[in-house]
Amino acid sequence: MITPSHHELSEDGMREYPANETALERYSFHQLMRSRYHAFWFHLEQGLSRARGVYHERPAGELTALSLAQRVKIDGLRRRFGVRFEWHCEEKTALKCYDDYLDILDQAWTAWCPFVMPAPVLAWRLPLSTFSPLTVFSRIAVNLNRQGRFVMVNQGPEESEIAMALCHQAGLKLQSFCEVRSTIRQRLVPPVVSSWIRN
Repeated sequence: MITPSHHELSEDGMREYPANETALERYSFHQLMRSRYHAFWFHLEQGLSRARGVYHERPAGELTALSLAQRVKIDGLRRRFGVRFEWHCEEKTALKCYDDYLDILDQAWTAWCPFVMPAPVLAWRLPLSTFSPLTVFSRIAVNLNRQGRFVMVNQGPEESEIAMALCHQAGLKLQSFCEVRSTIRQRLVPPVVSSWIRN
């Protein structure tokens, strides 16, 4: 975990960290302010969630405005995995579950999308104190058995490069990787699937 308040701002507005901390752990002043804002609400939500109970989305029932190709793909995923997200989630959430998770899972058979950059952490309204990617990858490397395989999905080549560097640092060895070009929805960047074993 990082305590950003103990570090000084450099001329470019970025936090300076000791040499043993990676460039991934340098946050801008704006990122730190957003993180503190999210931390306040994050901890408040945790305290209030017990009294409020579990939030349930209003189920969509059916997905609308799908192209024929999207409908065929989703129907295939429903049959293969025996799920209907729209019976439990809003349409936007259901479509993301089919596209962002199940479709990639179907193509890669195992998937995990770690946070490796601070921007997605903040986009999910989480404080940066929850962001420790090298720790996560190190735990994966320790917990992975000798015959095990870790399959990772990243959102685009930039995120994938950062994640791959972290995997190497954590003691994992790359077996293969590829970009997934065929997805339910059009994406700005293709997901990258990579397969790893222990070194």
